[in-house]
Amino acid sequence: MEDLKLPRGELAFKGGFLILDDVAIRYLFGHCDGILTTIRAERLASYMIPASCLRITQKSYRDALEYCAKSALDKITLLRQKPTGTYAEGLDHMRSAMQFITAYLSLADVPSP
Repeated sequence: MEDLKLPRGELAFKGGFLILDDVAIRYLFGHCDGILTTIRAERLASYMIPASCLRITQKSYRDALEYCAKSALDKITLLRQKPTGTYAEGLDHMRSAMQFITAYLSLADVPSP
């Protein structure tokens, strides 16, 4: 289960954390067939991953991190172009900025293929 919209800042461990959406989950597990996603209230996501898919390779890990970094950067760019600047958009910007920096820094620890 993933909370896709954390209500406040958290530092779960010294290296930060990533929130994986359904696309990132699929990258992480090598696009394995049979992964089921359920999203509730646009906030909570649960994933059913078959045992046969529970293999993470260096490549699939790197692919998931690269996806997380790119999607977070795209979200930041989109939010900065909006004229409104609401409180909810500010929270979304903060989450996306943390997502980007954590994915980016994590990529430095994964050897290139």
